[in-house]
Formats: sequence, structure tokens, C-alpha cells
Amino acid sequence: MAMYEKLLDKFLTENSPESKLPTAPMLAHFCLKNMIIPDSDEIRNIMNNVEAEVMPDRLEEAAPGKAEIEAVTSGDELVRMMRRKQDPLNYYTIVKKAMELESDVVPEVLRRFKTNRTEEFIEIATQVLAKSKMNMINEIVGWYDEMKDPYAQSNALILLGFKCDESHIPWFISKYHELKKQYPKETYYLGAYYALWEIEMRFYSSD
Repeated sequence: MAMYEKLLDKFLTENSPESKLPTAPMLAHFCLKNMIIPDSDEIRNIMNNVEAEVMPDRLEEAAPGKAEIEAVTSGDELVRMMRRKQDPLNYYTIVKKAMELESDVVPEVLRRFKTNRTEEFIEIATQVLAKSKMNMINEIVGWYDEMKDPYAQSNALILLGFKCDESHIPWFISKYHELKKQYPKETYYLGAYYALWEIEMRFYSSD
């Protein structure tokens, strides 16, 4: 709709990120867009291979955890593993397993995402929820303000940017300003910026 497009264009023009350095929201958005949501494993495999070349012991170190994840047969078991510290090289293995057990895993991940304060869980949960095809927009938007952790809120905004339609643009803008006011020295508010940027790409980009 023209009204939303104009509002979004004005926002993105006036609020481009100040930092030229990578931020956590920027990296989270890149990860979801290029390595989690697409069905292709190409970029993830390239990055894993680069890391393996730079630190050749890393894949070997991650292998036992990967095998344990791949052997999981229940949603409860996988969620318990997500709550433990996991090697980042195995995050996507968790995401793929979660999609095999989606109907059991996603509702429990959503429930815990609302209140969890552990950075590792928040990151894996964000990837699982972003990859899932289950309808969760209204649920997350409904309890967003009750979330216990601003890092989780920032990640929730990013993943919603891949799911919400144009009607949520004013809501994202309001969350951008709220987080920027509440945490002026942090970059949590950029979660809303990248969500809006993604909506712009999805609905208004001519490319």
C-alpha cells in the first residue's frame, strides 16, 4: 500500500545505521537471510570450509556434538539440547533437526523464547523460528512487550521481518524508537531497522 511504502521509505532514509562496523543485529540478519532461511546450504558450507581451513581442529571438535544432535528423536530432547551450550558450528544441524520435529519443537521454543535470557539459546531459537513455516506472527507480536531480554527482543524483530507484511511497518517503527530510547548505548534497536529493511526488500524492491 502506498501509505506504508512512503512511511517505510521515510524511516529508512532518516535512520540508516550510524556504525559502519558489523553489529549483532546486522550479523543476525545476514545469517538468517543467507544461511538459515534459504534451502541451499551453499553459503553455510563455504563459511564452514573457510573456518575449517583457518582453524582445522574446529570441525573435528564439533563432530561429536553434531552426531548427538542428528541422533535426537524427540522434540523435548532437542529443546533440552538447545538450552545447553552448543558449538556454533552445529547450530544449523539443530535447525535442520528442529524442522524434522517442527510440530513438537517450535511451540516449546516459542514459549521459552519469550522469557529466556541466555544468549546462545536466543540465537539458536531465532534461527529455528525464522526457518519454521508455522504461523507465529500474532503470538510473538502479542507478547513481545513481555519479553525479558532486549537481545531476544531485537532478534524477535529481525525474524519477524521475514514473516510480517506491510501492515506491521508502524509497529516495527515504534519498537525501533522504544529500544533506542531504553538502550541508547546498545544496538538492540537495529533489530527493527533490519526487519524494516527486509520488508522493503520483500514488498517494494524492484530487483
